[in-house]
Amino acid sequence: MAASRPRLVGIALVLLILLAPSLVAARTVPLASVSETVEVPDLVGERLDLALKSVKALDLKAKVHTGGRSVWVKKNWVVVEQTPVGGKVVKPGTKVTLHVIKKSEVVGEGTALGACRAWAKSDPELAYGIEFPAFKFVSAKQDLGWAIDADAWVITSSDDKVAARVYCEIAGTNKRPTVEKYEVTVR
Repeated sequence: MAASRPRLVGIALVLLILLAPSLVAARTVPLASVSETVEVPDLVGERLDLALKSVKALDLKAKVHTGGRSVWVKKNWVVVEQTPVGGKVVKPGTKVTLHVIKKSEVVGEGTALGACRAWAKSDPELAYGIEFPAFKFVSAKQDLGWAIDADAWVITSSDDKVAARVYCEIAGTNKRPTVEKYEVTVR
């Protein structure tokens, strides 16, 4: 028995010597790879699948708000709001909350045009009204909505019509379009 004990101790020492560098290396983290802060990316307008990859790559945590619905295919959803906002500097591991809607629910061109016209017609500065000639508008797709540039006639107090330009930026969903920017320019 006495002869086998030194042999076991010798084997243990050899194993310790061979394994020690890997045990130490496993617990050592190079200082250059540890970041104390991270800038949150602006994810509004991004597909959910790509937004989640960006969050994970920066060692941030993601929480997704869908309005109580299930996400089956992440690429079919788009980020419409986030907290903290893009550009904010945070610590790694910080939770980024992503509010998403289905891509098919992002406001469409027809809904955007209707919202722009309705907003102009309810404008208190245009007390005598406004008319829109049919199909005289230019629309441009934006990340989460449309920019509408429409020709119009502003009606004056004497029932005259003055040429005008109506510009709107519409975002939101088809059910709830929101006017982000609105201006009327009389020509």
